[in-house]
Formats: sequence, C-alpha cells, structure tokens
Amino acid sequence: MTTSSHPLHLIDQASPQAHPTALALIASRGEPAVLLGNQQLQHAAEVSGLVDATCLRVPAGSATWGLPVLRQFLRGVEPGRELHVWSLSCLTALKRLGRTSCTVMHMLTPLTPRQLQRMKRLDRSTLRWLVPGELLREQLIAQGFTPERIGLQTLPTLEQAGAMLQHDRASLRERWGVDDEMPVVALLSDPPTAAQAPSMMTGLNLVSLAADRPLRLLVHPEQHGRSRTQTLLDRYGEPDRFIQDTQIATPWAVLRGCDAVMLSEQPAPLSVRYALAAGLPVVAPDLPLHREALAKAAEGQAHYALTAEPKRMADRLQHRALGLPTHRFAYGSAHVG
Repeated sequence: MTTSSHPLHLIDQASPQAHPTALALIASRGEPAVLLGNQQLQHAAEVSGLVDATCLRVPAGSATWGLPVLRQFLRGVEPGRELHVWSLSCLTALKRLGRTSCTVMHMLTPLTPRQLQRMKRLDRSTLRWLVPGELLREQLIAQGFTPERIGLQTLPTLEQAGAMLQHDRASLRERWGVDDEMPVVALLSDPPTAAQAPSMMTGLNLVSLAADRPLRLLVHPEQHGRSRTQTLLDRYGEPDRFIQDTQIATPWAVLRGCDAVMLSEQPAPLSVRYALAAGLPVVAPDLPLHREALAKAAEGQAHYALTAEPKRMADRLQHRALGLPTHRFAYGSAHVG
C-alpha cells in the first residue's frame, strides 16, 4: 500500500478537462496522477511535463466504465489519502467504490444543467471543490454547496506561464508555411456558434485589416466542430484559411507564432494566461466568465485583452496597428473605456 502526503489526481480521458493545460497544472505542483485512458492521454501528460503518472487502460476512457481496474488500483492506496478528481465520472466511480471521504473536485469551467442535476445526488457534506474564480464559486453556492467547502485554484502567474512558452516566431511560421506578415489567430476553444459568428468575425476581420492581409486560423487537425469553423470562414469569404497543428493542444508551444487568440463561450482560464503571457489580444464574447479570467490573469497590468464588441475592439486594434499608445484598462471593478 502506497503512503504519501501528496494528493493523488484522478483524470479520465472522457473528461472535457482532460487536456494538456490541466495536466500541466498538476505537473507544476509536483503531484502524482492516475490517467484513465489510452496512449493519447498518456502522450498529453508527457508533453505537459507530467512525469509522475500511472496510466490505467479503461473502456471508452471513462472512470465509470473502468470500475474493476480502478478498484484494483485503489486497493494499494491508503484509505485516508486525499483524492483529487477532474470529472463527474471519476467522482461517481469513487462513490460506487466507497472512497469519497477525502475527495476534492476540480472544476475549470461551468457545470452544464445536466451535470448540476447529477451533482444533486452526491453527498455534499464530504465533497470539497477547487475552482478558478468567484463566478464558478457562486454557481456552486447557488446549488447548495457551503462556501467553506469551495476553494480557489492557484493558477500559474503570467511570469510562470511566460517561462513555459516554447519556440520562436520564425521557426513556427516556417513550419506553418506563412510569412511574418500573415496574421495567424489561434482557436483555443470550440468554434463559435452561429449566434456568436457576426461579432466574432468582426473581431477576426479587424485583426486581418490591421495587417492588411487575409488571416489564417490555427486549429487542431481533430478540432471538435471543425466543420462549423469551416462554414463560418466560408460564410465570411475566408475559405481554406486553416493552419493545422497538433501542438495547439499545448498552447505554450505555438503562441509565439500567433497574432491573436480566439475563444468562444466556453471559458479557458489556463489558455488565457498563456495568451497574455505571449502578449496576444484575446478575441472572445463579452461574458462575465471571460472578463473574470482576463482580469485575474492580467494581474493588474496593461494588456491587449479584447472582447467581441466591435467598437471597443476597433479602438484597441487601431491603436496597436498604428503604433499609438494602447489604452490601459483592466476588467472587473473598473469601467472598461
């Protein structure tokens, strides 16, 4: 039986949080993890610097489908060890195995209505939470969880995020086959919906106009909803503008070659930090969770964090493109002028 003062992280491949940025967060704390999945998840851990990891092969990459494997592994883990889970399926699996007395749930993005319904069936007296900001904390309190059991995640500072940035602009653009003047926008989330498209494309077009060149959109070859992105680009006269690179899964490996970052409704607090550390504008819907993530990541410094409100973005990009002083601003309590 293993004994350790460090918490043990459980993350399954089916979880929407099973991505390299979350794995890098675990690695930065020097804490061990159990990966429930296949070689794809194991590779994501390796490129994220997570070396203290045990990979358990489970069907469909889901903890609830891998109960026998997980049960056998946990027999070697002392009963009082703190377990940190990154998905509801891991949490449900631990409940079935009777291992919920020392459990912490990590949540980087809001729970869906369906997930909230599932949460109501869990024992709220033993579960603790770690979330990236006050808005998600308020969501959990509204669902009946006590404030004392909800803590805030310690996320990388801009300095720490900047230290992870890899490669230089010239080598990345040579790999992508574009020159230094071609604007490249990294898509670090699911593609925008049809309702978001007009304002989001306004932001992208302003990036393009600032450089007086058609833009390229950097995506993962297996991007979820990629066809929706293609339809979006076709609709706005930008067909065949994809650059495909698997390394976008680790944003720190590509952002030095980009000119802006694009996000949709789903907040990405970790990706935002890498973008700001690289000095890139963030084109995203003007939503409370994005504003909070940008404000926390910026640490009070001036930055080029943009939202998809055309007039404000035009002002920011014009100042940047013309070499004029950029307005200093911060999201949050202060008015964004």
